[in-house]
Amino acid sequence: MNKNINIKTIKSTLIPISLILIICWYLFDTTTGERVTLLVAGSHNILIQDKDNHISEISISIDLSDLITERKKLFDIEYKERLFQRPRLISIKPVN
Repeated sequence: MNKNINIKTIKSTLIPISLILIICWYLFDTTTGERVTLLVAGSHNILIQDKDNHISEISISIDLSDLITERKKLFDIEYKERLFQRPRLISIKPVN
């Protein structure tokens, strides 16, 4: 009988804590925009370099390798970052 009470207590505690953690994980995402140099455009990601020469990889949902043929060109990008995930591209525009 005592084991059932402990299991029920653990379950009733873990479910709300799990829900709170999942909600916090979804709330703590950031959208960032910056001017970068495009190094490589692949089918699932792009490789960029910012003004501080920091190289990053950003996930993309569509294949941009045929659309973006000019490498080493400046682009304004906007991407979303979430805890424990690779950044995801939201928009990309060439700098004129």
